[in-house]
Amino acid sequence: MIFHLLLKVRPLLAFTSFLLVNTQVKAETWLTDTLYLDNNTDLIYTHISPNNHEPSQYAFQLVPELILTQGIHSKFLPPSKLTLGSKIEFSTENDTPQSQALINEFHFSSSIGSHWGFRLGRQKISYAQPDLFNTSLNKNDIRPNPLVNNLTFSQGFLATYRLGYIEQQVLINQQTEKEPSEPLPSAHYQLKIGTPGYKVGPIKLVLSYEDVDQNDFIFRGMIGSAVQFPIRILPGDWQWAFQYAQEFNNAMKGGNQYAWQSSISWLGFIPQHKIGLLLSHTDKQWTYSDNFHAGEDRIEVRYQWLTHQNFNIEIAGAKVHNTLYSDTLKEEHVSLRTSFSF
Repeated sequence: MIFHLLLKVRPLLAFTSFLLVNTQVKAETWLTDTLYLDNNTDLIYTHISPNNHEPSQYAFQLVPELILTQGIHSKFLPPSKLTLGSKIEFSTENDTPQSQALINEFHFSSSIGSHWGFRLGRQKISYAQPDLFNTSLNKNDIRPNPLVNNLTFSQGFLATYRLGYIEQQVLINQQTEKEPSEPLPSAHYQLKIGTPGYKVGPIKLVLSYEDVDQNDFIFRGMIGSAVQFPIRILPGDWQWAFQYAQEFNNAMKGGNQYAWQSSISWLGFIPQHKIGLLLSHTDKQWTYSDNFHAGEDRIEVRYQWLTHQNFNIEIAGAKVHNTLYSDTLKEEHVSLRTSFSF
């Protein structure tokens, strides 16, 4: 039996007196050789003080997540597994209690040889660029609290083909990211190319198709990559990562929407220390990412201290200019997160 406990504390301060404290507890247990239990709990406190004379607002959230994975071994089937995951939110907002729940994972996974993999059902999808920030301009179901955002899960069929350094994925999604009352289908294709050692990549190309109504659809693309190389005269490595995404045929919103992000990080400037700078932009109606809100220009600095294999500290500060409501609406955020496991 393996027991794994992870605790995260994440306070967030803002220019508008915005405070967020997030405590996360995680436990993982092997029940048998084929049955695996993953328990993940978020404890979140939010306090908002508006700039005007309106009263302050607060919210308290308890979000437990339980994921059960059962391996399937049969001479009639390739290696397979069945996964069931659920999240429940208990919250109090301005003295008003409420609760909600969802099944965010319920899928069957299988593989054929070392090249083909298949997943059918409700599942988590991420197109995040692997770097210090680990954010995405398109779908990213893998995040601490999806109940506060429309991008809660993907539901459909995912096929993966791997050959050497090349990986291709096709996702047929029954529900669109916006989850309308009458779900309309969407499709995503991802090409990922990675090289070993000091590297360029993985290079990611994502093409997605989404129905808007019975007579119209949106087609968009995203490309991203990272470059990492050693510094000859200084300790550590530099890493530059970027993503650029754009719609190709959206005439309903008065022109195609686009978004981009770019980050540069200094990895190991002191052993086990990382620091990075992120710049990002999203158009006013770019609603496909849960990491970035629509109509935002963001500058963020993040520092990470990997004190031990099972313990790290992360500090981040961001300045956000929101173009949706006013040219002068700006926010400043400071966050602290510590995580450890034993």
